[in-house]
Amino acid sequence: MKIRYLIVVIVFCIFLLGCKKEKNRICGLYDGSVEYAIGPIDKVGSSPCKATYTYSFQVSGNSYEGKEKAYGIGQKDETLIGKRFVVVFSLGNPSNSDLNTDFLIESDADFQKFKREYLNGPPPPDFPNKCN
Repeated sequence: MKIRYLIVVIVFCIFLLGCKKEKNRICGLYDGSVEYAIGPIDKVGSSPCKATYTYSFQVSGNSYEGKEKAYGIGQKDETLIGKRFVVVFSLGNPSNSDLNTDFLIESDADFQKFKREYLNGPPPPDFPNKCN
């Protein structure tokens, strides 16, 4: 019984550390110099407490792929496949990116409006306690 409890505690701690690491990466990205692109969701994978959305985007004629992790139960949503969202990426390092699913892009006008609105910096990440 004690071993099962210990295993559950270890798995939970690993889960929390993974969440914190990803949150720190995204907060650092949003605090730095960034640019925007449009990225469609290409596929969705899931595990018991996490969904991973694979997306692609182009920067200066080069193709990049990213993975957006959504933690929690019931995060997998295959209806998002093919939908396009804003990708926030690090200026000079497009491989460091975040798919911002708060901003669905249905037309080029949507993307131009987003870029005008966030000319001075990206919207803050959508975390329960922001980047604290």
